[in-house]
Amino acid sequence: MLHLPVLADDVSTIVLQDTTRIEARSTQPFPLTPDSNAQVVLAGDVYTSPGAFLEVKSPFWDFNLGYTGTFMYNDFELRQSRPLVLSAGYASLGWHDRHWSFFASQYAAYSAAFSNTYCYGQGLLSPTGASSPTQVGPEGFTIGNVTLPVCSAQTAPLGTVTPGQLGPSGLTAPGLPPLPQNVTCRHSGAPTTAAEEQLPLCPSDLPVQYIPYAMSVSTVTVAGQVAPHDVLTLNAGYRMNRGAADLARLVLPTQYGPVASASFAREVSRITTLGLRVDATDSFTTGLCPPPNRAICHQVIPLVGPQAILRETLSRTEIFEGSAGFAGSILRTEQQTNNVESIVLMPILSVAYTNRFEAAGTTHLTLSAQLTPGVDQVTGELSNRLYVGGQLVERVIPRLILSATAAYIQSVPVFVGKFEDPFPLTYFLGGLEARYLLSKQVDILVGMQNFWQTQGGGQLASEIGYITLEAHTLPVRF
Repeated sequence: MLHLPVLADDVSTIVLQDTTRIEARSTQPFPLTPDSNAQVVLAGDVYTSPGAFLEVKSPFWDFNLGYTGTFMYNDFELRQSRPLVLSAGYASLGWHDRHWSFFASQYAAYSAAFSNTYCYGQGLLSPTGASSPTQVGPEGFTIGNVTLPVCSAQTAPLGTVTPGQLGPSGLTAPGLPPLPQNVTCRHSGAPTTAAEEQLPLCPSDLPVQYIPYAMSVSTVTVAGQVAPHDVLTLNAGYRMNRGAADLARLVLPTQYGPVASASFAREVSRITTLGLRVDATDSFTTGLCPPPNRAICHQVIPLVGPQAILRETLSRTEIFEGSAGFAGSILRTEQQTNNVESIVLMPILSVAYTNRFEAAGTTHLTLSAQLTPGVDQVTGELSNRLYVGGQLVERVIPRLILSATAAYIQSVPVFVGKFEDPFPLTYFLGGLEARYLLSKQVDILVGMQNFWQTQGGGQLASEIGYITLEAHTLPVRF
């Protein structure tokens, strides 16, 4: 039976924190300045993220509430960038007794992510079969009452049209006829007449570096000890994410759907745990079709994947975890032009090794590898991907912690089925960081990151150096 909270036993704490970071970034290929006369070899970004977090605990109930606001100013060296104001918040409620627990949470964010190499604006024109005329204007191209933005990597000055760009003759793309329209916009820095100076600006000449997006995740979890050595866990939720601005929606379509899982674990000995787990998702993605299709796509990708799980305690400081199974899906692509179905099977494999080296945990090593299917957030396509990563953390002196991180992602073919990821991804990330504990409330971090990726015929590399100040208050009880 449920136990109501006992107010006299409640313990409430609040923590305030802030993270401020300044970074220097070099991206290849080099983006253009707004006047298209130079390249940005070294860019600067700065942001600060204040946050407040509340925790209320009682013998049977837990309640958490948190909010983080981020003020981000990218490419400040250009003096023409607009600051981004981002927000994220969560709330959770939990109940537990000796054998059962219940947990519900809601997370929502208006955030930003570094852009993917793949840009829908390249090779995308008016959808075929449109029932009303398509018009090109400063906001993009319009189909009826729906306006779809234009994403341009290098917009040409007024009077010149390059493949895949918006110019005075309309919108063009490689291998496709141009859309002749009366364009009522001008390009920044281009020679213009006095009359053209009054026209609104066309989409930005710069590539999309940071993409604002909205995200929501709802989760409910029930777990219980059904026998002395057996634990049953049930999880259900719903998630949604989408681009939060015109250009962002061009790169990040709307993606949503339910998620669920059920797992059963048995402790067969003090060091070994065996289990079974079934994951199920139903992903819906609606947005512009990737090239060469010229339509609005609605992808429906259900996934069901059973797998067996092993957890082995190798020593006081070493833990090994592994799982194996398969995932099945029926792909269904609904467009204005066709309807295609495909059945695929893909393996699921996962291994992870953790070693603290010492009981105090001053040195920590984590290695992991996963082969798992998922839905690409940018293209909406099913993708079977290999993830390999590792992290080494070393406390060299009481106040100084060094860490090294590496990760590799590669799209791989499916196991069974006539389906191939049309936009395979290759991604590498490496990073080094030093954290100095200035006091109990303040840390200083200095580091560098390097990543390289290719997808959809595009390639992007970036090197980032940064210095970060993290500060937080001690928990205040009330």
